[in-house]
Amino acid sequence: MPGGYLRAAAAGLVAGAGGVGVTRAVGRLERATVHRHDAHLPRGVLEARGGRGRDPRHGVPLRAHAVRWGAGVALGLVRGLMARAGARGPLASVVHAALRVGADGAIENAVGIDASPWRRPRGELVADAGRALAYALGTGALADRFVPR
Repeated sequence: MPGGYLRAAAAGLVAGAGGVGVTRAVGRLERATVHRHDAHLPRGVLEARGGRGRDPRHGVPLRAHAVRWGAGVALGLVRGLMARAGARGPLASVVHAALRVGADGAIENAVGIDASPWRRPRGELVADAGRALAYALGTGALADRFVPR
């Protein structure tokens, strides 16, 4: 991988972490305003694979954090490479949001813990898509800023 793409990949990893931070903030706001529960799917993914451990500060399973942050950082790498290749701006972020939704669905379906999208309640799908878009816009803004043209 030429040096420019290596730097773009590294910047994408950092941008992905930033995007997960944006998503977490949006999720907290959502839970505070509509009283929706926190997502249990990230935890379920690793529970299906035998992961254990809890964050002693909040009682949040460490595996939920691992899946959220791991998937977000990994997909941030993709967004960094997209920016390097010239796919930048809000439209690139919408494409990246679709990648996030697809990746989340693939992970969940691979371990058999979630219903197919067409079997889920509409409100849940809208919330998931909104969080994916928040992630992608945050990740995209950082990747577009830090990945050289």
